[in-house]
Amino acid sequence: MYLGLTSSHELSDRRVPIVFWGSGMVYQNFCEMINLDNDIIGVVDNYTASWGRRIFYRGRSLEIMSPQEAIRRGGRKAEWILTTGVNATMEILLQLSKIAELKDTVCYTAYSIMAVYSYEGHKIPSTFRLEEKQIIPHIIHYCWFGGRPLPELYQNCIDSWNKNCPGWEIRRWDENNYDISKHHYMKQAAEQGCWAFVSDYARKDVVYQYGGIYLDADVEVLRPLDELCYQKGFCAFVRNQIATGLGFGGQAYNSVIKEWMDVYDTESFMMKKRTEMKICMDYETEILERHGLIRNGDLQYLQGMTVYPGELFIDEGVCCGYEYVSDKTFIIHRNGGSWFGERKGAMRALARLHARLHESSFIYLDGDSLTQ
Repeated sequence: MYLGLTSSHELSDRRVPIVFWGSGMVYQNFCEMINLDNDIIGVVDNYTASWGRRIFYRGRSLEIMSPQEAIRRGGRKAEWILTTGVNATMEILLQLSKIAELKDTVCYTAYSIMAVYSYEGHKIPSTFRLEEKQIIPHIIHYCWFGGRPLPELYQNCIDSWNKNCPGWEIRRWDENNYDISKHHYMKQAAEQGCWAFVSDYARKDVVYQYGGIYLDADVEVLRPLDELCYQKGFCAFVRNQIATGLGFGGQAYNSVIKEWMDVYDTESFMMKKRTEMKICMDYETEILERHGLIRNGDLQYLQGMTVYPGELFIDEGVCCGYEYVSDKTFIIHRNGGSWFGERKGAMRALARLHARLHESSFIYLDGDSLTQ
């Protein structure tokens, strides 16, 4: 089997039959984001208890089945889309490489298709100045809880802030100047050593109090941020969700930021699998949907908050990076992965595969190609 790189438009234009592999959260995200008109053979899953059940793709009822059943129904002539999490994607790529019937078949990761959708073809504003006067102060906030030294990648990113935003104040927030016990959610996350989740609340708190722009410490600034300060607030899409860790800004006492904070008042923190817990992106997106957000990745002006397309705030992730940078891009999130845990190795391996795809478009899957 070959691993390829394509877009949803190219897939639809080819009218090739599709097999999905994976029926969990990534599949649901893909369904919400990507509309394919192709014939769909079904959804493969290694979980045998799910075989024979049905699942929906944009109103179409699909059967969950085994890999061999998908092959029997025409999977050799289909193109396969892996709608699975990072760890599972690497495991399934290895599994596919061993299926002789699929040796000439092409597969794609949902991550790569969603990345192309996120970073290409969206409207870029002609101006970022929505007000005549600067509203957001020239302050960059970042959080570094837990007492660990800053890794080199993170320090290099912070250096890029000083380079591209000369004269801006940079404020580091840690246990020495911020009380993480002021809110139960942060306190619970800290007690479990989940420092990134402490920042989920803290970053909103400091921007709400002081105004400014928040960046994760592993965000590289590519050009001056001054233009973004002539509005009440802003954030950006990552695929079809909002991600304030990537970067967001606002004037002090911005009402949307306050809503983002208030949601934690009724939440408790307990680290679980991603499929079993809500994270900041879920909360932030749901609240903006109440303000009229449409989860299509496009530029949107909401009350008190501008939502920018992904081309301007790029999340490097497992399948994209500098390949999508343009002269309009402000920042790129380098994903140091302080909270990835056991997923970090798989994420790096998948990122290497996607980087190679940008050079060659197709990779033949075998044991060597999956471990390089």
